[in-house]
Amino acid sequence: ECNASASVLSRYQQEAGQLGQLINETSGSAAAPSLIQQLALRTIRLAVLGDMQARHEAAQGDFEAMRFWAGKAARLQEGAARQKLQLQRWAVQQQEAQTQQQSPQKQQTQQTQLREPGAGG
Repeated sequence: ECNASASVLSRYQQEAGQLGQLINETSGSAAAPSLIQQLALRTIRLAVLGDMQARHEAAQGDFEAMRFWAGKAARLQEGAARQKLQLQRWAVQQQEAQTQQQSPQKQQTQQTQLREPGAGG
């Protein structure tokens, strides 16, 4: 539930500044999953604040501003969805890498057991 009578513009600007700092930290290098998660959370917060601002503008009768903020919120939600997808892909890659690491170890263990005298019968 949002109070459409209050503007959240200052909170939006603060969150946008913090998101900008996170983006600057990730530029030029592969971002760690924890950083991507922080980006996604900040992006979602901005989307919610943008939606709240759109409702405020609608309550004030400024429908052009409402459309602006609704569009901004929609773009932020899309960005958060992309970040979430990136995290999911990373998790799958990590799981695959872990599985690949375990496979050679299992093969070595099995080969060692077969070579030991008395192993296998």
